[in-house]
Amino acid sequence: MDLAMNQNSVISTLVSVAIITRNSRNELERLLESLKEPLKNSGHEICLVDNGSSDGSVETIRSKYPDVKLIVNKANNGVAPARNQALRLCSGKYIFILDADCEYRDGNLNKATKYLDDNPDVAILGFRVYYPNGDLQDTARTLPSPKDLLVNRMDSSRKIRNSPTFVRHRMREFDPMKLREAGFVAGACQFFKRDILDQIGFLDEKMFYGYEDSDFCARIIKAGKKVVYFPDIVVIHHHQRLTKKNPFSRMTLIQMRSYKIFYAKHRDIIEKANEKLLNSNSPPPIN
Repeated sequence: MDLAMNQNSVISTLVSVAIITRNSRNELERLLESLKEPLKNSGHEICLVDNGSSDGSVETIRSKYPDVKLIVNKANNGVAPARNQALRLCSGKYIFILDADCEYRDGNLNKATKYLDDNPDVAILGFRVYYPNGDLQDTARTLPSPKDLLVNRMDSSRKIRNSPTFVRHRMREFDPMKLREAGFVAGACQFFKRDILDQIGFLDEKMFYGYEDSDFCARIIKAGKKVVYFPDIVVIHHHQRLTKKNPFSRMTLIQMRSYKIFYAKHRDIIEKANEKLLNSNSPPPIN
């Protein structure tokens, strides 16, 4: 592991951006450029973990973005372990997790920090996320049950997409322009106060790929806190959907193992939490 960081970084950091990357040099540069405007007036830091890239990503970061806190792994350590490495680098009051293939598009981050400050019962926010073609991503969902897992694998079918199970899990009956509670918000774009890590811990590193975000949010719910979809911030996610391209790939099997861990940990609350969420969705309003 190679660690490089700016020793003169501001101690009183407000926002820490946590990113992991693997062979995504162009996407990573696009993300970092998109963050310059929203972060320019706040004390911030960018904490990056490279998971064994061979495309020149590390060299580009060192030459063009020398202030980035950088950890270089020799191999692909997986999502949860690498993201934990990034989280441990973060010193900010707020942590902003982003996938390397995201792009910040619109909105004032101060609104998100104020919302968390005003509502201590809310632990984590997920923002409004779009595909590059303008379609909304269903990043705020109920906690995934085994039935939800099955329909997610079959979402290329119009019949499946229109089914009550799919619509319920994806929370598609809710207005995407309005604030709402969720069971989980996707790990590609999460915003939370760092102190929640002291309460519930870091990501489960047994989950090499997939469902570590669902697990993190389920633990937040078990701790008596809320997960909230916050549409005032807009992000584009240039999503690769690797397991959908080949449903029988090695990565799909790894993802299924992660779900097995998730379900064993949270099967006692999934249906109860989802029913409560869908029947009485009442997030605190934005002041």
